[in-house]
Amino acid sequence: MNGERNMRDAESDVAPIELDGDVMEMDAIAESIFEVYLDTIRGTGLDITRTAPASVDERILGRVQSVLGATFLSFFGVTPRQRYTDVFAQIADFATRFAKDHIFPDGNKRTAVKMALAILAMRGWDVRATDAGDAEGNELYQWVQDIVTGHGGADELAGFLRGHAVRVG
Repeated sequence: MNGERNMRDAESDVAPIELDGDVMEMDAIAESIFEVYLDTIRGTGLDITRTAPASVDERILGRVQSVLGATFLSFFGVTPRQRYTDVFAQIADFATRFAKDHIFPDGNKRTAVKMALAILAMRGWDVRATDAGDAEGNELYQWVQDIVTGHGGADELAGFLRGHAVRVG
């Protein structure tokens, strides 16, 4: 019996995340992503928040919610657990969509990396990858760059995440 419970726990650790019916949670995640973006570009990139009207923020939040919905909600009765083999495939799809959609004027790749790692961390996974100061030696930079240049995709990223993730907590 205990072995069965542990197996179910292990399966739920890698199961895709479903936000169906929880609009408030999705809105909170979208706002968190926007805050991560602002923190990412503050002082290093094109910060539109000082000059842009509030309607720009609403459009941006809508685009963030669109990526979240495509990744974490059911469509036509097909749940995320049916679409993705595990949370790594789901997060890889999220990061790919986010990095390629250019939701923000600057900082999309950095925000995609930060959010992918943060969501996995909330599920108890730490991705151990080389985070070197130079682009050539930085695995995180390389995978997001490969995605946006078409040299890699969500499947390759999912494999990278699986291969570098360590269960914590």
